[in-house]
Amino acid sequence: MFERFKKKHEAPERVAALNAPRDPYAAARGEFNEVWGSFVTQARNWRFISLMLGAVVILETIGLVRVASQSKFIPYIVEVDKFGAAQSVGFADHQHASDRIKRAYLVGFIRDVRRVTVDPIMQKEAVARTFAMVAENSPAQQKVTEYFTATNPYRRGQTETVSTDVSEPLRISDQSWQISWKETTRDLTGKVLEERYWKATLSVAENPASSEEALLLNPAGLYVTDIDWRPEQPQ
Repeated sequence: MFERFKKKHEAPERVAALNAPRDPYAAARGEFNEVWGSFVTQARNWRFISLMLGAVVILETIGLVRVASQSKFIPYIVEVDKFGAAQSVGFADHQHASDRIKRAYLVGFIRDVRRVTVDPIMQKEAVARTFAMVAENSPAQQKVTEYFTATNPYRRGQTETVSTDVSEPLRISDQSWQISWKETTRDLTGKVLEERYWKATLSVAENPASSEEALLLNPAGLYVTDIDWRPEQPQ
């Protein structure tokens, strides 16, 4: 009986609650959240993913630029015999050049620095190889520059040529070598104008190539730091 009475009085209360006026702002907010809430959440997630991808791309770009800016060349040494023929090839790996390599380089240096040819391109290459073997800001650089300025091999090449017959260099200390050669001057018809004998003392130092251009011209990293040459009487 009591339960039936209770249900009778509860029913009108429920109907009144259902028929009570709703807050229009709360209802609008609820509908907005239902319709647009998922889109807002998705947009926020996509923005986060885009920022992460952008950060990854920036890091990869920095890494590629760093790798691209690093040196790609590896110094190597070509070992030759006394006739200039290649005997073996290997990476320098910052090791000291052998005496055989030093002798070959010094012979080539004397041939290039004293050479005079009618071909201006070959002359330019000889001058370039000479300075590639001379240490910067050294007494040798000053002396070689003065020699080229005084003799001007390009101008001499218009009337004569100079060739050298270089003897095998002799080591006189850890950093000094002595080298002798015969120098022959000819006119453009090939007639010998003069033969003279010379002797030079060269001071050298080793320094691995720091650029690709230096590697191509002087792969052994052997540089002349000082030079003293003088004519001598034939024996």
